[in-house]
Amino acid sequence: MKMPMSEILDRYTITQIRSERTERDVSEELSFYEEALSDHDSSTYTLLLEKLYDTNLELWKVEEKINSIISQADPDYSAIGNFAMRARHINRERNEIKEEISNSFDKITLHYGKVKYGLLL
Repeated sequence: MKMPMSEILDRYTITQIRSERTERDVSEELSFYEEALSDHDSSTYTLLLEKLYDTNLELWKVEEKINSIISQADPDYSAIGNFAMRARHINRERNEIKEEISNSFDKITLHYGKVKYGLLL
């Protein structure tokens, strides 16, 4: 399957964040993305990768805050709405970065198998 570089970098950064912020073992998936990226000169995408990582991390933190509020006995729905609007803004930034990446790279052929987190296979 061919996948845009923007999607590979996006999934890679999300997997990195998942590795850092959860107990899930995502080492196989990280290795998969690292191998796919190893065919490319990292200097061509490092800055964009860092921007995408930072944006995805910010989005992750906002989603954590939303989940924390939702788990309360009496959730503050106004706060949830404010965080949801923040997430919407961050996603716009994320899409702009992904568009910049897509405009800079061709699609890459990958042999990708979706990982089903939380399921015992």
